Order: sequence, then C-alpha cells, then structure tokens
Amino acid sequence: MIPYGKLWALCSVSVLLASTLAEIAENVCREQAVGRELCPELFLLGAQKCGSTAVFRALTENFKLDLTLPVGIPLVKEPQFFNYFYDRGWSWYIGAYGLRKSTDQVGIDASADYTAFAQAPVRIQAGMNAERLRFIMIMRDPVQRAYSWYTHVHAFGMFYENYREAYLCFDYKFSLMSKYATEAIAKCMLAAGSPPEVFPACYHTARSQAYPSYHDHHVYIEETGMTTAYFDIIAYHFTSGLYGYILSHWFKFFRPEQFCFLVYENMVENPLSELAYLKPCIEHFGRQINLETRSVELPKANVQVCKNCAYYEQLSEESLKTVGATLHRELYLDSNELVRRSLRELYNRTDVKLWEIDYGSGYQLPGSVGEDLRLGA
Repeated sequence: MIPYGKLWALCSVSVLLASTLAEIAENVCREQAVGRELCPELFLLGAQKCGSTAVFRALTENFKLDLTLPVGIPLVKEPQFFNYFYDRGWSWYIGAYGLRKSTDQVGIDASADYTAFAQAPVRIQAGMNAERLRFIMIMRDPVQRAYSWYTHVHAFGMFYENYREAYLCFDYKFSLMSKYATEAIAKCMLAAGSPPEVFPACYHTARSQAYPSYHDHHVYIEETGMTTAYFDIIAYHFTSGLYGYILSHWFKFFRPEQFCFLVYENMVENPLSELAYLKPCIEHFGRQINLETRSVELPKANVQVCKNCAYYEQLSEESLKTVGATLHRELYLDSNELVRRSLRELYNRTDVKLWEIDYGSGYQLPGSVGEDLRLGA
C-alpha cells in the first residue's frame, strides 16, 4: 500500500500533467520547420540570484552565439511563460521569437525561475520538441542565494503590497523568516517521501499534505505577535534552493545528458574554466564557445546593496553563519548531497563546493560528503 504522503505527491504530478495536456492544442514547437514560428530550444535555468544574467550576457554578447531572443515582452531574457504567463497561450510565447529562418537557428529562454515551479518541466515536455531541448542550470549556496534574494526584495520589491504584508509578519527579518519557513518546509519534505516526490509536494505554491497550501498556512509568530500572511512568498525564498530535489523532479521529464550545470562559486573563482562545462549543450546546436575570450566577467559577489532600506536586516557574518547552519542542517543537507552525488555519478564532476562547511560543523555530514572532504584535504 502506498503511504498517503507519497500517494498525494504522485497525484499532484498527475494533476499537473493532465491539466497541462488539456491546455495544449496543436502547436508548431514539435515541428520547428523553416518558415513556421520559432520555438526556443535552449533554456537557462537557476534560482534567482545565481548569476543567470551574467551567464546570459556571456552567451549572447561575449561568446556571440547568435541566439534568437524574444521581443515584445516585459523582460527580454525571461518570458516566464511556463510559470507566470502560461494562461496567455502558446501564440503569445512563440510569437515573440518570430519565424524560423533556417534549420540551425536557436532561440533561448532564460527564465531562470522555471526551476522554482514544479509545473514548468511538465509543460515544457508536453508542448515542445523535447529531444532537441538543452538546459543550462546554475546553482549557488542556497543560504547565500536566499539572503541575496531577500536583499533584492528589500531594494526593489517592497512596492508590492503582498510582499509588504508577508514581510511585516516577521518584522521584515530574514532570521525570523528562515526559522518559521524551515519548520514548515521540513515538515512537508518529511511527509512527501522519496526525492522525486519532494519538490512537487513542497515547492512554494504546492498543496502539501501538511498544509492546504503555504499561501493558506497561518502560524503565530511569537517574536512579533502577528500571524503569517502570504506565507508562500516567504517559502519561495527557501524552496528555490532545494536543488537536489529540483533535479530529481526535472529528470523525470528529461534525460540527464540534456543538462549542463554551472556552480556559482566556481564561476566567481574561474569563470572561463566553469563555463567550459557548457560545451555539450552549446555544441548540440552546432555552435562553439571560444574559451580564449578574455572579456567574460562575472560578479565577485551577487549581493545587492540595500541602500535606504528602512526595515532591512543586515546580518553580520557571524549571524548569517548561525542562521545558515540551521538552514543547512534542517533543510538543505540531503538536497546538497543529492546534487553532489548526481553530478559525480552522471557528469563525473567532483568540484561542487561543500556549502555546509562554511557554516560550521555542528551536525554530521553524510558519509559521501565527509569522504569528499577528506579526499580534498
């Protein structure tokens, strides 16, 4: 008998697939014929604040790969079709890329946030010529990424009323958000079951077994005396960093060889060396990356400076280390190990940073992580 949690997760994926297939009528993305609408075949993925903009510029400007960009949409590099704007229909999406002029023309969709939504790979596989697609996925220490996104929201997102309400319940403090989000998400993850079932059950807009939805999850915050509102906004900061479970979910719809991975910390240290891992995905389309280029520059730290942010919690290095230790121990440890194991076994990569180590040794690392650490010493 299938446990309720696992049954619920399987049903949630089935519902996603059924609703997606019902929405897809005849479209030209499966044909990709010259003279018909061009559909993107290269996707740049990775949670917000992982450096996707810098990689996008490297591909389109530094390496000059002649990639077709969408036009006539709010964000040129991010159509956000398979997450936010799916209800606008396929004609809106593929119409932004124009008509295919040659068989070797390649369109790019750099909506990095697709990885934060469980329905995105379902919709992409159902409506596109799936075998031709290639995915570039960027990962970064999930704690640093979450805090960087929190900073970004303070700098640019506080004019949204729902963000203001969501943050107000926590006195706008990242430390409080992480405390209560960790408890809720970890509870959902425990109920969800095996790795491929975790993300569709527990991503920020999912309906989990533990709660009707994060949006409707209301908990009393002792430190502020308030009850949470728009908890899905808070959960988004942290579920977006569950990379191992995200990979397990995407691998249900696409083959591992369709993916190329970049590690943010490696890009900062040696961008050209790390960008070399893009070769299989780029060469699939008959293009070459010139690694002799010296003009490729990536940010030394993807941290938005928050000026005049009245309620921003500026955590000291030691305070962030304390918060991060709890997040890794309670939320990310197994996911991080799943990332390392996947990249090691499927791509022969052993250079993924041990993110947990930066936050102290107050917990036991999985055996293979400890072995990696010893070998690297």
